[in-house]
Amino acid sequence: MRRAAKVDDTHAAIRDALRAAGCSVFDASRLGDSFPDLVCAYRGYCALIEAKTGKRKPNPRKDRFAREWQGAVIVANSPELAVSEFFKAWATSCINGAWRG
Repeated sequence: MRRAAKVDDTHAAIRDALRAAGCSVFDASRLGDSFPDLVCAYRGYCALIEAKTGKRKPNPRKDRFAREWQGAVIVANSPELAVSEFFKAWATSCINGAWRG
């Protein structure tokens, strides 16, 4: 039987802050392996969020996943940083024409 994936202390606060900011958020932490913790979407734009506590870094498998993924992967250690970085990536995608919503 597979063990439940461990989540960082900031996980719930980051998820809740993104939802409060108007995002749809899917908690993917149960998937484990190298997939990021949260799938976040806003007005047709989607990014993956890796929640971290303090100065912890993603493990090597998650780091490799982020490098190979062809979309945005945001590593955040606070709710404020997660919301800020998500909307920065969203705005950049709109300006660059990568997203047509």
